[in-house]
Amino acid sequence: MSAAGSWSWKGKRVLVVSPEGWGPSKLSKHHYAAALAKAGAAVYFLGPAAPGPVSCRSLGPGLPFLVSAPPMLKGLRFLPKALRAAMEARHLARIARACGGGFDLLWNFDLYRYRWLRDRTHARQRILHVMDLPVPAALAEPSLHYDGVLTVSPRMLQHLPKDAPPHRTIPHGIALHSGAPPELPALAPSPRLAFMGNMSIPFIDMDSLDWIMERHPDATLYLIGPVRSALGGSGPVDRARWERLLARDNVKWVGEVPSEHVPHWLAAMDLLLIPYDSGRFPMQTVNSHKLLEYLHSGRPILSSNLLDMTDLGTLVRMMPPGVPISEGIDQALADLPADSAPERVAARVAYAGALSYDAHLATIASFITSLPGHGTP
Repeated sequence: MSAAGSWSWKGKRVLVVSPEGWGPSKLSKHHYAAALAKAGAAVYFLGPAAPGPVSCRSLGPGLPFLVSAPPMLKGLRFLPKALRAAMEARHLARIARACGGGFDLLWNFDLYRYRWLRDRTHARQRILHVMDLPVPAALAEPSLHYDGVLTVSPRMLQHLPKDAPPHRTIPHGIALHSGAPPELPALAPSPRLAFMGNMSIPFIDMDSLDWIMERHPDATLYLIGPVRSALGGSGPVDRARWERLLARDNVKWVGEVPSEHVPHWLAAMDLLLIPYDSGRFPMQTVNSHKLLEYLHSGRPILSSNLLDMTDLGTLVRMMPPGVPISEGIDQALADLPADSAPERVAARVAYAGALSYDAHLATIASFITSLPGHGTP
């Protein structure tokens, strides 16, 4: 393929590297992998390091292959850079052998793997896709070893070095599910509130949720998602606050549900919440992947301040910076009839629908085509 040609996903061999494994709950990495497979690519999904030999198995027709590989050498970052790069190349070579050959594209969502890779023998092109950046300084060095860098927030780009490769911001995407709706359990009477996500992330404003449910005993809050530590353990960051919230009769923890069931849970709610502590965690709360899923449900939304998404106007009821959602709940509940009007529902659905992963793939294909050296062996 020439540098002037267009990038077609069909027939491409793509290795997707993800810090989250393949399971019932799907994040951006999983949705991109599924969209790639739908577009005709041969997709190989490498999740977190696992003990045992390198292996590759099919998940079924039209789905990615699931790759398992052991961790690289412990303490790799302390070795000379050339040796780090050689070790990573050898690791990738083992994966390529298990998967039947090299890859046209290494699409890396894991900032802490393949940080020094330079060899192109088993991956002709490489893009680094940054969805989370808890340690901004961690982006600088690995970005230099990729052909292109994608970030979900424009604020992440400021942490790239001056000699970084081409880069672009791609906002969060929405997975459009189809199929018969699941049978939900009997739900409480309105008003029904919901917060969806990993209940262990440290910047959830549990105090606001607790205050809201104490002030509004007639409402019911559904917590939809797992309690899963980012470090691999299970349990809330602040167990006392979590247990105090769950002790309320009007709080129901649904737990983790399959991704294809999420839209039906959200559509059954009256008000969707994003309760982040944006005052203490300003950089971690600039945007939210779940906001697009919320919008696609059409339901009214009350959110803490998300700096990357302050241009949504009346689509989202968003609090000022540092102000908790507890200060906006009374007005949000009072305005539910107006915010649930058909035209407002349609506007939310339309906005989210335009940001599908299929649409993002077309944008990213154009980005790959524009990279220097595109199409070279």
